[in-house]
Amino acid sequence: MYDAGHIIGIFAVDLKLDYLQNIMEQFSDRENGEISFVIDGEGVVVAHPDNTQVEEQYNYRTLKRTVSETDAKNQAVTDADGNIVTREEDFSISDVYRQVIADAMSGNSGSARIKEDQNTYYVSYASIPLKGDSDSWSVITLREKSAAMSSVYRTAAISVTIVLAAIVLAILIIVIVARRLVNPVVSVTKLIGDAADGDFQNRADETIPNELGILSRSFNKLTEKMSGILVTVTEFTTKVVEGSDRLNGIAGDIDGTHQSVERIAQGTQDQSKDARNVVDRAADLEENFRELQKKSSVLLNNARDTMKSGQQSVKSVTGLKNSNTVTERKMKNPTRTS
Repeated sequence: MYDAGHIIGIFAVDLKLDYLQNIMEQFSDRENGEISFVIDGEGVVVAHPDNTQVEEQYNYRTLKRTVSETDAKNQAVTDADGNIVTREEDFSISDVYRQVIADAMSGNSGSARIKEDQNTYYVSYASIPLKGDSDSWSVITLREKSAAMSSVYRTAAISVTIVLAAIVLAILIIVIVARRLVNPVVSVTKLIGDAADGDFQNRADETIPNELGILSRSFNKLTEKMSGILVTVTEFTTKVVEGSDRLNGIAGDIDGTHQSVERIAQGTQDQSKDARNVVDRAADLEENFRELQKKSSVLLNNARDTMKSGQQSVKSVTGLKNSNTVTERKMKNPTRTS
């Protein structure tokens, strides 16, 4: 202790580090690659989960440690007063690790990534200020990258699982809601298609508690009106067809009558022509008859003359026959004649 630059006394404290050592062991998990330790203002390890570094007084500033001398039997060597003979040995750390130690001993806090013994570590450090003129201590925590990332990976896996589950749940909800929304739309669309094809018998569900229910009621009213209109149009069309059939029958009768009249007229014309032909033929026959009468008179006279000639010929033939008979007799009886 000083007073106006003069030493007035010495104050010594014996700090028990067992409690601090227990804390470091509690906050360290060496199996998972996580360790925390404390160094003093000189860089000497004060508390470490590895008791060897405490016992051998690892100094991270000078990179030296104090080890005991051993004999051939690997027993500690002592001096004449019975004290263990020690010696200092060097140990090595990476340049980045040395920079982290120096920065921590300078009273700073931070983090870095280092590589020691072929393993990659994430290191975090902070300064522990002490009252008075004492140098600050530093607490340093190292965690293997694989161990550190495992928690990150685990958290990411959990997050991804939760997100996927949420997505699946959202998809299911969307599908259910979509079906509730789409199925009525599809049903109404199908009914509209059926109505477009002429089927007005089906009706839409009017119990849907939203705009689709209103649409369904409007559609049903529309189909009812369209059905009534179609029935009326069908009945009217039927009557028109029946009237058309009747008109076609009347037209057929008229056509038949017209054809009959035409045939009668044609027959009348033919009869008039035939009558004229008959008159002409009668006149020709009369003239021919007159000529025939004249020729008949001539033929009658000729026939009379022929009959007269025939009678004369008969007489001549009869005389000739008688002459032939006499001659024949004379020839049969020549003696008698003599």
